[in-house]
Amino acid sequence: MRKLLQVLAVIGGLSAAVLGLITGLFLAVLPWLGLEGDTERVPGFVVAVAFVALGCGLGLPLAATALQSLSGNPSRPLRWPRFWLLALLFLLAVVIGQVVLSYAPLPWLFFPYFYVLGIVLPVIAVLSLVGRRLARGGLATNWREVLAQVVSGAFLGTAAAFALEIGLFFVLGLIAVVLLVLTPGGFEQLQTFFAEPQLAEGLLDLSQLQPLLRSPWLIGLVLFGMAVVAPAIEEAVKTLGVLLMSYRRPSQARAFLWGVAGGAGFALVEGLLNGALVLAEQQMWAFSVVSRAGTVVIHCLAGGLVGLGWQALFSGRRRWRGLGYYVVAVAMHGLWNALVVGMAFAGLLTSEGAVNDVMGVGALDIALVGFVLLALLVAQFLLLLYLSQRLARTLPLAVVPEGADSPDAGS
Repeated sequence: MRKLLQVLAVIGGLSAAVLGLITGLFLAVLPWLGLEGDTERVPGFVVAVAFVALGCGLGLPLAATALQSLSGNPSRPLRWPRFWLLALLFLLAVVIGQVVLSYAPLPWLFFPYFYVLGIVLPVIAVLSLVGRRLARGGLATNWREVLAQVVSGAFLGTAAAFALEIGLFFVLGLIAVVLLVLTPGGFEQLQTFFAEPQLAEGLLDLSQLQPLLRSPWLIGLVLFGMAVVAPAIEEAVKTLGVLLMSYRRPSQARAFLWGVAGGAGFALVEGLLNGALVLAEQQMWAFSVVSRAGTVVIHCLAGGLVGLGWQALFSGRRRWRGLGYYVVAVAMHGLWNALVVGMAFAGLLTSEGAVNDVMGVGALDIALVGFVLLALLVAQFLLLLYLSQRLARTLPLAVVPEGADSPDAGS
């Protein structure tokens, strides 16, 4: 099993690097076909650089460390960088990146690198924050095990989540259309929406969705999909690496770290690929990337909890706790998604002076939801710190030597 995983890691890492380069080059050419102006080319180049960064930044190190493992060479111990230094670099990247995007010439050429830094640095910072606290308690880690979990969350987790969510959301979409048609006036709203000239040209102004979003059935179905279905799927698959390496019989602290790393990898892909969607509003990028840094905490905390769940399941003791950890992770992730989607609905329904006769929301309600989101983020960040510190206390003070026979040696 271990040898098979090593061979698959080499093949997968090299394949990811090649596909990332090919996709990046292809996407880098597209902005020059039919697009005029530097501003219009920015999103295309951003996505191109993101694919190259993902493919080469994760694929090549994975292939190299897997080859090293096949040769029987031990991995180097992992020295965690300092959180405050990464946070400072993140703030600098955001400020400089926003200036380059808004005012610098040739933003398509220079901005994508700051975009990547703005997504990558919070991921490393949160993972390092947990790793350093566990290391102080005596948890010895190495590059190989942490990289394997990050790559698993980035590639296996996102691929599995995407496939499952596409299928389930397609079914939910059909249900939404049926419910909307059965609603009085719903069929006429659909006809009006699809008859929009901009929609026929492939362009969609979000304000055009206002008539459709007034259906309580549709609102409830979207919230169900984003607050229940999506978190349940994502939390089940983004820590598959912990399941694959469960033969190592990790301790709770190591399983938690592995889960956090899987969540970090998932957040990395989600941030790099989804973050480009807001680049049409250039002045909003700094706010967006700072907000997305908060989702890193959500993914890492939920991943760590599910990692504990896998450990409880395979330890043979109190296996019911495994399901409990999973349910808590899904609930926290779902609450975050519900608040974000609710604020998005409120923003659409109150834009351009529209009055929502279903929810009765206004600017004050949006601000209140934003405050609750911030409070939830702070609470989850503190919980992540608390769990890291508590698990660190369960470790022996002596660091286990590299390559020891202990199941928790990290070799």
